Amino acid sequence: MARNYMKEAIDILESHPDKHHSIITQILKDRPSAIVKSYRLIEVQNVSWMPDVLRIMRAGHKIAAIKQLRAVTRMGLQEAKEEIEKLQDSYNIKFT
Repeated sequence: MARNYMKEAIDILESHPDKHHSIITQILKDRPSAIVKSYRLIEVQNVSWMPDVLRIMRAGHKIAAIKQLRAVTRMGLQEAKEEIEKLQDSYNIKFT
């Protein structure tokens, strides 16, 4: 199982408020993908987009649902497609 660094990262940032800028700058230099992935995770967890996407899916429009999800979360095409497929399974939605 992958290690979840979120709590550790929050603890570090909270215990070193004077170093936020230098810590974040270093992350941006070393691991810009970590910032992007974290942001996307936060966007996905903020499910305010879900009712619109589910409505589109229930109308039978898989591609439109993927486009909507990408627009509101800034996900890549593959990520959005996988998320729609997870929702499809979870909500038992059939596309024709």
